[in-house]
Amino acid sequence: EDGDDEDDEDDGVVQEGGSFSHTTGRLPQYCLKIDTLCVALVHVTDSVRLYALELLCASRKTTEPPTSLELRLLREYLPYNIKNTSSSFRKSFIDMLKRFLHRARESTIRLHTAAQKGVKEAERSEKEILGFCQWLADLAFSYLYPGSPFARKVVSLELIGM
Repeated sequence: EDGDDEDDEDDGVVQEGGSFSHTTGRLPQYCLKIDTLCVALVHVTDSVRLYALELLCASRKTTEPPTSLELRLLREYLPYNIKNTSSSFRKSFIDMLKRFLHRARESTIRLHTAAQKGVKEAERSEKEILGFCQWLADLAFSYLYPGSPFARKVVSLELIGM
């Protein structure tokens, strides 16, 4: 049931069933266990954390709404990655979050239209995405205080500017 079903709606999103599916072009579908993704999101190596973040942020469809699991994982692991002294890491981190927020914005527009037509699931998803965006803004503002590390200030100001 889960292994043979190649549904385009699932491309590039974290599945609630415990794995991450990502299909690019003509490549076959691969699955990554959520536990493995969680370990990668807090890995000691910057590049591993960036690859894991990219799995959460990237999607072939810009109007595909982020899943509840994707939003939960981002809420849990973004604070670990905001204070990084590497400028190349910060640039990649910000670029991925911009990509994710673009996807969130585009999908929210579509969800809002569906919610106005009475689709309850669309209304719930829209509220969940808007709640995540509010949480992200609150997080960024909370990191702007006198004496906060330079890297944290830079990323927070970039997030607020998005």
